[in-house]
Amino acid sequence: MRNLASMIHEQVKKYPDTRKALYYKDGDEWIGITWKEFGEYIDMAALGLLALGVEEKEHVGLFSGNRPEWSIADYAIMSVKGSNVSIYQTNTWEQAEYIVNDAGLKIIFVDDQDQYDKVMTFFDSNNTLTTVIVFDNEAKIDKSKNAMYL
Repeated sequence: MRNLASMIHEQVKKYPDTRKALYYKDGDEWIGITWKEFGEYIDMAALGLLALGVEEKEHVGLFSGNRPEWSIADYAIMSVKGSNVSIYQTNTWEQAEYIVNDAGLKIIFVDDQDQYDKVMTFFDSNNTLTTVIVFDNEAKIDKSKNAMYL
């Protein structure tokens, strides 16, 4: 069956190094990610989700602003037939907690220190959340709380 995840892989085969899948700004410079790189990042993230036990139709949280890792995580979730539960970057920790509880999330991707700190506010009291994956490797995380970098 053709879906968005399979369409990404078609683009990887068609334009591995000849076209960019997306661009992001680093300071004043625009950096391109090739389709091959994009596909590899998605595959690695998808394998990580499978290793964490994500099952078909399982909800996975995505609490982040726009950045390349958001797209990578989104397509990785689709690749393992999961369901992305998006949380606005500007939501409060109380709003995020409500969404996490309502969706029964076990795993959540977060953007940076701000979102990580919001999730840690309710992590210990949550009954379902087991893993927090942080995009920003500059964020200070507590690995003993099942937090990791993408």
